[in-house]
Amino acid sequence: MTKHLAEPLPTMPSLTQRMQSAMHSISRMYGIPYGLLQAISVTESGTKPWTLNVYGVPYYFANARQTIAAIHRFLRQNIQLIDIGPMQVDWFYHGWHFGTVRAAVNPLRNIAVAGRILAKDYRQTGSWRRAVGLYHGGGPARQSRYIQKVFAYWTDRRSATAPLSVRTVRNTPVQAKSSPIVALQSPL
Repeated sequence: MTKHLAEPLPTMPSLTQRMQSAMHSISRMYGIPYGLLQAISVTESGTKPWTLNVYGVPYYFANARQTIAAIHRFLRQNIQLIDIGPMQVDWFYHGWHFGTVRAAVNPLRNIAVAGRILAKDYRQTGSWRRAVGLYHGGGPARQSRYIQKVFAYWTDRRSATAPLSVRTVRNTPVQAKSSPIVALQSPL
């Protein structure tokens, strides 16, 4: 008698794994050096997906629903300068890339839009250091401090981790307001 053992069902990668995979994919798509998006995310939010920053005050939430509700509360109070998600993309300046608050809170789309912004800043400056400074914004001193933080983390991590392979869950077109960009399967 032969026993038929069912193969285990594949498990869905964690949100953290999908975010890392998105950072690798978006980096390849836009020619961003490996690990630079992750260094920005660590500097901005500690790679926490449900993070906001309003006028320098960080807010951390347990899930997308709570994050979306908080953004709507700020917007009702006419507060527009809201940095959103793992990449802290500013709603006032870049919300048009998303179209909706829900899209901005989606960590994978947040990463994709951040990659687009960083690549544009690089094309404008020809320097990844200056592009990182523009991504953060502010005056020269503020940008310089930010660049130092990002590049310190990036340099440390670059020597410790090299990409062995990148596996995407599922390529899904993600519509930005002006043209499609690619992100991975939505966690929402």
